[in-house]
Amino acid sequence: MQWYGGAVAEFKTVGNSFLSLTSIVRGTTEFIDAMMVIGRVFTVVFVPSFSAVVALFIYASVLATLTNTYSSVRRNIFHYSPTNTRDYEMTDLLVKQMKKWFGITKPKPVSYQHFHLERR
Repeated sequence: MQWYGGAVAEFKTVGNSFLSLTSIVRGTTEFIDAMMVIGRVFTVVFVPSFSAVVALFIYASVLATLTNTYSSVRRNIFHYSPTNTRDYEMTDLLVKQMKKWFGITKPKPVSYQHFHLERR
């Protein structure tokens, strides 16, 4: 940063400036007093606003990723029919059992011819 580059050692080179800005976001700044000497009002406005912009960027990136993933999953749910999976077997079994329990369909009659004895 040109504003602090001449007086604060952490901002003399571009690489050091990026590391210093990263430490501002992390909240581990030891050079904030030197920044306050250079420009008190600018530092008080710059540090929180820079941190807020970075936080909003991270928030927007996470939100965009979640939205994209949600729309992709939702599109795939409606794309595949339930017959592509093995779920239909369980569904058919449950429907058959419910029909038997409610008496809608009768089970096949079992032949007990060999068990019947003629009574006299």
